[in-house]
Amino acid sequence: MNPTKEQVWQKYFNQTMTRIIFFRNKGVWHISQLQSFVHCLLTDRGQFKPHIQLVVKRAFRKLNELLVLVFSAAFW
Repeated sequence: MNPTKEQVWQKYFNQTMTRIIFFRNKGVWHISQLQSFVHCLLTDRGQFKPHIQLVVKRAFRKLNELLVLVFSAAFW
C-alpha cells in the first residue's frame, strides 16, 4: 500500500524538524511545538491550504527570475 501525500510530507517534515534547533528571544522552542506550529500554518485538516501552495509557487518563480538576472549580470 502506497503512502498518501500527507504521510510522505509528515515523514519528511519530521525528519527535517528533528534537525532544527529553533531559538526565540526568550529561549528555545521545543521541536514538537515548532512542528505543530508550522504544520498548522501549512495545512488545513491534513490538506495543504491552496493559498499556501500558490504563495510557494510564486515565491519560487520570483526566486528563479532573480537568479537568472544575477547570473546573466555576472557573466555578461
